Amino acid sequence: MGIVTFVDETTAGERRTAWGPETAEERLTVRELIRRRVFQEVAEYNARRRCPGGSCSPRTPSAC
Repeated sequence: MGIVTFVDETTAGERRTAWGPETAEERLTVRELIRRRVFQEVAEYNARRRCPGGSCSPRTPSAC
């Protein structure tokens, strides 16, 4: 199992929160790493959008 850590950095040098997916595969393409990151970010964005106060569970969006 391996871990890859993504760290976002702006052109001004500001660093943002790191993100690291755990992988069971021994080898992954960069394309697959990017695909997984985009999928994760979209899922997090959609969860925040459904529950703006953060009080509901992604499993029960109707409780918002």
